[in-house]
Amino acid sequence: MEIAACPKLLLLDEPTSGLDSFICEGLFSLLSLIKHNQDGPVNIIMVIHQPGQELFNQIDHVLFFTPKCYLAYQGKRVNALTFLKNISRPYISNAVPLLNTCDECIYALRNCPDINHHVETTDEFVLNPLPLSLCSCPTLSVILKPIVYLIYRTMKQLCYRNCYTEMVYAISYLLLGLLVGILFDIETQSCNIDLVPSIYFMISLAFGAATCVSSQRLFGVEIVNQTFVRESRNYYHPVQYWIAKTVVSSLYIVLHPLLF
Repeated sequence: MEIAACPKLLLLDEPTSGLDSFICEGLFSLLSLIKHNQDGPVNIIMVIHQPGQELFNQIDHVLFFTPKCYLAYQGKRVNALTFLKNISRPYISNAVPLLNTCDECIYALRNCPDINHHVETTDEFVLNPLPLSLCSCPTLSVILKPIVYLIYRTMKQLCYRNCYTEMVYAISYLLLGLLVGILFDIETQSCNIDLVPSIYFMISLAFGAATCVSSQRLFGVEIVNQTFVRESRNYYHPVQYWIAKTVVSSLYIVLHPLLF
């Protein structure tokens, strides 16, 4: 989903929480693919709690906070341990043997004074600057990829999750058209003007349901579990949602009147 959305900034809150080491490595491999997206580089900012050494070595820049949430260090990962050793009091690793650089940084944070410390402001700290071509206007793939993905997801939802529901709706329109056809056939033999408004109302109701109710039903899952609210704020523009849902609902606009 993240690759299809083509974001330029990705914020993650503890993405490794509850995952074992093997899954975490797969997650970081996926994040590496997103970071080097062919449509443009992506800056990934994450909150991560005490990662393993293998994952720690894959991080470019770090922000370390003291237990009371003061900024202890912000800058390159390779320079973090040296800086934390200098400001910690006393440095605990002199007495306790530690296994890796990540653990040493975590232990050093325990003894850092509760004041804001080092922040790198050099040009090297800029992460994946965006090209001017991407900043000026979005590319065609950035606009179309989310729409195609939403169409695919909606069609898959209709085929797998709502298959029986869609069959019931299709049969109901067929039966409704059959009933109205029988009424028209009866009225051609003995015309009764009193029943014409009722027949017209049934036709209008059927076409209205075919164009409106089916479109609203496409948003059922997204509205119930807040998917639309989350995705419209982070991944997909509401216009992309509207275009994708309109394309899918156009099938109902054609199919249901034909069945009727």
